[in-house]
Amino acid sequence: MDKIHDVSKVEKKYEILKDRSLTMNGSEIYRIRALKDFGDVKAGDIGGYIASEENLSHEGPCWVYDIAMVYHNAKVKDNAIVRGSAHVYNEAQVLHNAIVEGHARVFGYGSVFGNAKIKDSGSVFDQGAVHGSAIVQDNATVKDHARVCNEGIIKDYAYASGDIMVSRGTISNSTVLFGVGEINFDVNVRDDWTFYRNPCVDSGFITTSTKIDVWNYRFFSGTAEEFIDMFERVEDHHRIPGELEFIKALVKFHQDLYFKA
Repeated sequence: MDKIHDVSKVEKKYEILKDRSLTMNGSEIYRIRALKDFGDVKAGDIGGYIASEENLSHEGPCWVYDIAMVYHNAKVKDNAIVRGSAHVYNEAQVLHNAIVEGHARVFGYGSVFGNAKIKDSGSVFDQGAVHGSAIVQDNATVKDHARVCNEGIIKDYAYASGDIMVSRGTISNSTVLFGVGEINFDVNVRDDWTFYRNPCVDSGFITTSTKIDVWNYRFFSGTAEEFIDMFERVEDHHRIPGELEFIKALVKFHQDLYFKA
């Protein structure tokens, strides 16, 4: 049987200042004051705003700085930092070593964890997730079920939605990513990438660059030659009729369309 952690026995690191409050999005929120030294926070330091102790863990050095606000059922835990004029609200979570700063917004069921950073006026909402060492900056948006992870960067006015996963590369300008699949290369304009559907299987979405030789499919990422080779190496009794022929034809079509001189 799992051991239930008794929060009441945790030594409190801050207090809520009930006489310093304001209302934000229908929630009464209050300034906080540190009761002891932790991280770079000193006893007596005034922090940002929270609605209740459910918003900010008493464990670890996590903190809400400046005039940042965490309210509704949102949670900040571990070593996470919310600072500047950032807002975290609804059911959102900021965990591990994540940083939300500037005028950033994390809301809905959005989550930011690992070593990820949301800054400037970046936003993460719906069930969007940003983790690893990923960065969302400027006025970029991550929404729906989209994910930005590993070393992925979304900046400017770029927009990631649907079930897209940005695992590497920089998505910039006003590029809108949508649909299903993985992006692990730079996308500066919408026409820098495209995706196809493998009709031989369910959820068989293929993403590829129109500028460099990169193909992504499920857990595979590699060149066109490696992509075809992966299907050629499938044993006969596991091979789906017509799939290899489709992949070869698709690669030729794509290369003729975007790379043929």
